[in-house]
Amino acid sequence: MKVLLYPLLFMFTICGAQNKFPINVKSESVNSIIITDRTTGIDTKVVDKQWIEELFDTYINTATEEPRIFVTKYKVSFIDQKQDYNLFVNSKYLKLEGATYKSNSDIEAFIQEKMNAVQ
Repeated sequence: MKVLLYPLLFMFTICGAQNKFPINVKSESVNSIIITDRTTGIDTKVVDKQWIEELFDTYINTATEEPRIFVTKYKVSFIDQKQDYNLFVNSKYLKLEGATYKSNSDIEAFIQEKMNAVQ
């Protein structure tokens, strides 16, 4: 029994360690995003390439997978390489394609700042 258990445990440890930065969106291929405030239902279209690059490079692509249940504040919709994505955000947590991630910084505050500047 131990002979089978140790290799499986080792394999799961290695696979888990390799999944450090699982989101990899090429920000230069995203031309615009639509941010939906889930409480008010207001949509905001963002085309500022510098802001989009900062959103993906600083907040989204550096997020690590962490199981968490949360209520979403914003929905961020975008197209990357001809595929539609919906990203759900609250505080430092985001959900993409059913998996939950934790960002290094408060992604909700970053989005809120942009929403306030546009309105």
